[in-house]
Amino acid sequence: MSRIKAARSLLEKFNIDAFLFSSFANVFYLSKLRASSAFFILTKENSYLLTDSRYIEKARALSGDFEVIEISPPVFKFLKSFLKSHAKSVGFESDKLTCETKKSLNSKAFRLAGINSPLKDMRSVKQEDELEIIKKAVKKSDEIYLRLLNFLKPGLSELEVRAFLNQEFFKEGAIGESFPAIVAFDWHSSIPHWESSKAKIDASKPLLIDFGMVYEGYCTDFTRTIYIGKAPDDFKRAYNAVKDAHLRALESVKAGALVKDIDKVARESLKEKYLDKFFTHSLGHGVGIEIHEFPSISQHSEAMLKPGMVITIEPGVYIPNQFGIRLENMVLVLEDGCFTLSNISLDLIEL
Repeated sequence: MSRIKAARSLLEKFNIDAFLFSSFANVFYLSKLRASSAFFILTKENSYLLTDSRYIEKARALSGDFEVIEISPPVFKFLKSFLKSHAKSVGFESDKLTCETKKSLNSKAFRLAGINSPLKDMRSVKQEDELEIIKKAVKKSDEIYLRLLNFLKPGLSELEVRAFLNQEFFKEGAIGESFPAIVAFDWHSSIPHWESSKAKIDASKPLLIDFGMVYEGYCTDFTRTIYIGKAPDDFKRAYNAVKDAHLRALESVKAGALVKDIDKVARESLKEKYLDKFFTHSLGHGVGIEIHEFPSISQHSEAMLKPGMVITIEPGVYIPNQFGIRLENMVLVLEDGCFTLSNISLDLIEL
């Protein structure tokens, strides 16, 4: 079933005449258009891609089961007029549309129905063309990481390492980062989402590197923690504990598994080493057009894994003001297990 046809089932499900998609991710999912201002409108009979003069030629060059419409400013006056002629009730993404935008769309001619994350389930299970892109992107990410290991040396700043990664992304045909790369040296690694800085990399300290790129519209996400110099025993013990937690969690990933149970496996593994209190975030998340997608691999989620989902497994341990360790791979969920997309070893690297 095509994405547009599947998305059209929302109309019957919520008893509405049309659906207005406004978020970048959902517009791209349905049309392949990357634009800062675009809308995708589904009715019971037709589908429309609406954008302004900045993107109209790009939109017209796309092939798809939709009509391309150029928006004449003012945008919301045009949208209301268009919707008025096509529907009496219109669904919208309540989790993406601001209160001010909704106010601008209010009309006596049609009823607005807010629906939270309308395509999250559909987007969470990747189609074959999406998986092909993601697998290719992860392979390129692996190659970049191997080149990074040859590039790293004392004296470089965290930001210089991030700059190298960005340069390599472009060389591989990516359009940029899927999130600001985290390059965290020494105690900075104990802050899970450290912001890369001008701090210099020196010897005899850990280096956590978390990066991803956007390739053909899809994100990658990868983390390794290495050691510049010879790692001390306490670091090695913590590292091996995180590695064990990662591998044990992988063993429980399969279709039908509850994500909270997978998260629990990783926490219980770290608890055996008295490190669970230093694991301060959820185990992972879905990845696709956006870097964080449904499902969250969290102890607080009741979501169940399905075949075709792409998720991250990324246990971590963060000892305040000392060091942090995170090991992350993207994983494809299968009927009877999972497939790790990266070929990079989880073994500790000492440079």
